Amino acid sequence: MVDLRRPWHDSRQLQAQMVHFLRQLQAFCQLEVIECSWQSLMDFTDKREGDLDALIAAHRTYLDRVVRKVLLLGSKRDKQVCPLNFERRVLMK
Repeated sequence: MVDLRRPWHDSRQLQAQMVHFLRQLQAFCQLEVIECSWQSLMDFTDKREGDLDALIAAHRTYLDRVVRKVLLLGSKRDKQVCPLNFERRVLMK
């Protein structure tokens, strides 16, 4: 019978590393991206200035900021052809 303890251990270690990575990515998205961007949108709505068009523009700015930060799109990468630009265009519609 083949001893599968070592491959099993290695696969469980890899799984734990992937779960850790995903949890860290989720925490980054939640705390660093969504919360900060949401606060700026709430600041705009608390001012109670502008009309519906201004609110729509502020919401689009919020969405753009979230997509930029989550997909880690910087100003230098935006000028290049980026494979994530398609997803970005789809999300912004």
